[in-house]
Amino acid sequence: MKKLSLKSIMIACASVLGCIGTFLSWGNVKVLSYTASVKGTAGDGWLTFIAFLAIAAIAAAFILKEAMPTAAKSAITALGVGIIVFAIIKVVDINSIGFGASAGLGLYWIIIFGLVAAALPWIPFNKMLGKK
Repeated sequence: MKKLSLKSIMIACASVLGCIGTFLSWGNVKVLSYTASVKGTAGDGWLTFIAFLAIAAIAAAFILKEAMPTAAKSAITALGVGIIVFAIIKVVDINSIGFGASAGLGLYWIIIFGLVAAALPWIPFNKMLGKK
């Protein structure tokens, strides 16, 4: 019986959690007593959703392998960094509008899980767990 890769499972979980950020609020507007919120699904949030799914697919492809190839690690990191840059640009754009507009939880959620997904491939879990 083959063992599952803890690293791949953690990356896939981080990317699924990142997908959730697409469905959360990306922008909030508050004017007097009126408050409105826009989710990532209303615009180009689907780009981050697809990127997180690609990360999950790459991680799943190596779930039965002991080690992940450098190309797969690099692809996951590149996608994660792309997500982070995209979300930071959105945060800056929304926060610069003024008039009570502010970035929502979904964008910050995406930044956090993009960072987690980008960093996890390079963490040496086997050495931490005492394996060769």
